Amino acid sequence: SPRDVLWQRFAALVGIDPSSCDASGVTPNDSLGLVEVELMRRVNEHLTDTFTTPRAVGRWLRGFLARDILVPHDGRAFGPSPEQLVMLQERSEAIVEYVDSSGFDVIGDLARLTQPGVAGLPQPADVTDSELLAAATLTIAELLDEVRRRSR
Repeated sequence: SPRDVLWQRFAALVGIDPSSCDASGVTPNDSLGLVEVELMRRVNEHLTDTFTTPRAVGRWLRGFLARDILVPHDGRAFGPSPEQLVMLQERSEAIVEYVDSSGFDVIGDLARLTQPGVAGLPQPADVTDSELLAAATLTIAELLDEVRRRSR
């Protein structure tokens, strides 16, 4: 779907003209790729308490490391395990049934919420050591470039 499809639907639901709002400064919600998620998970295991405060997590992990360094790697998509897919399918069907029977104003097709479309995607456990090493060395190089740039 186009990036602004949720905004278009929300605006239609609340009855406003979507073009009446300036969304140019909106930060995109890009996702980490498979290898980058596994790299981030392993890095987290080595972080000190300094990086566990909400402010530090937001600024350094989600903001700097994830958004600025890892997201631009444009890694491949990943999905839930087969067991998680079963649970997600059951939950989505129950939610759709509730929304449908409650009379909520819905824009879009509720049936799309019960079609996960992610079966068979790789999972973090599928990341190879060579993929992780390549991502880690690229990340270290980018971090060093950023430190050098900021220290000028």
